[in-house]
Amino acid sequence: MLEQWFSWLLPILQFLEPYLSKLQSVSFLVLGFGALLLLAALIGGGFKIQSVEIPRIGNVARALSGSLGVLSVSVFFSIPPEIQTLDLIGEVVFQNPPSPEDALGIRLYRIDNPVEAIISNGRFEFRAPANGVQAGLYRAEIYSDQGTLDDLTVSVARKGADREASLVLSQGPYGEFIAASGDPIQHLVNLSKRKDWQYRAVAIDQLNRLARADVAIRNDLIDRMKSGTPDSQAAAFALAESCDTQNRDVLAFMQRVWSEKQPIPYQRVRALASLLCDGAQVDLVKQELFKLAKHSHHLFAEYPRAATQGVPNMAAYYLTLAGERRSCLLGELLKGIESPYKIVRDRSFEALNMFVGHRIVSAESGQFRDWLGQYMPKLDDC
Repeated sequence: MLEQWFSWLLPILQFLEPYLSKLQSVSFLVLGFGALLLLAALIGGGFKIQSVEIPRIGNVARALSGSLGVLSVSVFFSIPPEIQTLDLIGEVVFQNPPSPEDALGIRLYRIDNPVEAIISNGRFEFRAPANGVQAGLYRAEIYSDQGTLDDLTVSVARKGADREASLVLSQGPYGEFIAASGDPIQHLVNLSKRKDWQYRAVAIDQLNRLARADVAIRNDLIDRMKSGTPDSQAAAFALAESCDTQNRDVLAFMQRVWSEKQPIPYQRVRALASLLCDGAQVDLVKQELFKLAKHSHHLFAEYPRAATQGVPNMAAYYLTLAGERRSCLLGELLKGIESPYKIVRDRSFEALNMFVGHRIVSAESGQFRDWLGQYMPKLDDC
């Protein structure tokens, strides 16, 4: 029966919700006023509460007081709770950083209109109250001038008692983004331990790029490398990825990885290639890499054949980066652009363009071979 009497109230309160939300600061005053009116309606007035005195009232006034009391209490229960918004601090790590001229941004969607922030130097911020966010799940859209790069579900969570949350988005080998909270360095270190080697390779490359740009990150990785924890090897490989971030400790670490049998032969080959940064070892390292590119190295006898199929291509890639141009390398790189793995295709295509000194638009093996048939450079044998 009561539901029928007050059914008209719900659509009115829904219409008034934007205005009711402004009453959050005085919501208990609304409740107190309604309770006072209801009390007057029930006992007919004639009482005093502190400095507020309600005189005796007649039946008509009691009915009106009761109606207003019900309305006030209903308004109190209809006032939406105060929304606790958080500052969200985020970082985006790209696989291939976009052009500086390319405007980047991120939108977070929930039920209502999205909130939006610009990505500048890989960072973005949502600041309360105007642009704050609530804890919970969102659909995140990362976009550029070229369109949407990816969208994915992300979780925004408060850090302890702070009114701040963090979000890290790193780009995987296929252009997709992977979300996590907390420290971007730890996020990438965790990715570098994934079972899928393509994610490991991308994470190592991203860590190295960050270390080249920020001395604090480089020092963080050096500390991790020396820590003896499970993060040590990931940090060492990240530092070894370029000569700019290497030091004697990194070279010594890579020498050990190359010399000792590792579960994954590709890690040994990568460690060997990093020693090209040591001027005293360049010739010896190149000799070892050429043996790997020609399938004649003793390493192939130490592992099952399936575990070393990509080793010659990997060796050819690093020799090409080091300035070598030999026929055996060209053959391995041409095989690489037919690989089922995107990273192998991309790196082989990169090396082939360096190899011939000419930018070829298509990465298709057939078109590359046609071009080489017409413009084959003179190459020394291996």
